[in-house]
Amino acid sequence: METNNPPADATESQPLRRRFRFSVLTILLVTAIVGLSLAYFRSSSELLDAKAKLNDLRRTYELIDVKDNEKIYVLPMKVPATDMWQWRVYLPEGARYCIHFDYNSIPPKTPKPTTRSKLTVSPGTYVITQMFTLEPTSKTPKWRFNLSALGPYANVQARGSIPREELRWLEADMRPNGDFVLPSTEEGVPGKKVKFHIDPDIESMLPNAFQQTKHEPDQAVDLLRWEVDEPRNPLGQEPSDYLPLEVLRLWIEREKPPKVSQGLIPCPLIRQKVLGSGLQGQVGSYEGLVP
Repeated sequence: METNNPPADATESQPLRRRFRFSVLTILLVTAIVGLSLAYFRSSSELLDAKAKLNDLRRTYELIDVKDNEKIYVLPMKVPATDMWQWRVYLPEGARYCIHFDYNSIPPKTPKPTTRSKLTVSPGTYVITQMFTLEPTSKTPKWRFNLSALGPYANVQARGSIPREELRWLEADMRPNGDFVLPSTEEGVPGKKVKFHIDPDIESMLPNAFQQTKHEPDQAVDLLRWEVDEPRNPLGQEPSDYLPLEVLRLWIEREKPPKVSQGLIPCPLIRQKVLGSGLQGQVGSYEGLVP
């Protein structure tokens, strides 16, 4: 009987089919990569959520995000009353700082002090408040002002009174064209028309601009700055030679180091000089001259 068997060399020449095999080590490696990838994306998502919640908390409680502790940060805060302004401020280490308050009347009086009031504070985070309160029922109507810097270890305040006629610009009435009319100083005579100008470089004064700003520590940082100028519609009114006039300014400035005479040792104590109607505070000083 004959059998048809293929030649031996023909059988050997056919390619062998190889099976793709996973080793235990490969399976563990792939599993680890997938697990780490899932954990990374989950952690990234949770981190983004945490950052969003932190930003929401900062906005809700009006907190400063200090990203560079060598800069000054200013955050305007919402206030519950008119004629009141508030800021949260971070002051870096390296020096003490002065919070200056200055105002002018319309027309300006001479001579005028260079700075009406000044608070001196140490580095740190503070809530600075400037507020005016009218007392129309007193024998001589006047404005009460309160400038304060409240921090975790300090509460420095400057209080005083200003005659009502010197702050007539606080009671100006706005007209549809954007001009303002000051209260009249004489019965039967219309009040003076003016235009208020707010420095556009001061972001804290822009409407609804409750965003923190960053400043160099060696520069003066304006918190409030109002300027009065001629009105847009000066019809029926003569121009004034004293306009434009800065009527209100509140700013922060690094305190200049005291000049020390040769052979004298500076006293480490903080001298507090009070020329106003009141001072309450710790870790700071108040200097002011209130009319």
